[in-house]
Amino acid sequence: MTRWIGAAAGAAGARPRVRPSWVPFTLACLLACGSGATASGNAAALRYDGETRGPVPIPPAERGLQTAMAEPYAKVMDQGVPLEGPCFDRAGNLLFTDASSGRILRLTPEKRLSTLLAPNDLNLGGLAIHRDGRIFAAGTGGSSAAPSLPYSRTSPG
Repeated sequence: MTRWIGAAAGAAGARPRVRPSWVPFTLACLLACGSGATASGNAAALRYDGETRGPVPIPPAERGLQTAMAEPYAKVMDQGVPLEGPCFDRAGNLLFTDASSGRILRLTPEKRLSTLLAPNDLNLGGLAIHRDGRIFAAGTGGSSAAPSLPYSRTSPG
């Protein structure tokens, strides 16, 4: 027969029930884990090398993968703001949002930046371009009515 210690289930302020036979086992596990003991009785030592030091260590399985260093492509702003919702139109322009102001921006392949939608309180983040050229923007709201974008449609083809 199992005996339980504790208050009745569902009682206000009740503590969880504990099996008395689990108490010594649980205490032994906590003491062994907390002291850093191993099966041999020695404390476990962590080893670090050049690839495991740093803010983001590279996992062993990924250390042999090919890598490439990214280079800056175009400067969008001087201050650090969240840019979200990147997508390309058929002309190769990169459209994205400035999440801090709600603007929709366009960066051409020639690295010219233009604003498609002025700052607003729509809190825009995600973008998608329909194949007929319409731009769909997702946001968390605001009090503004959804504006029409002054953007020419690209013909499907």
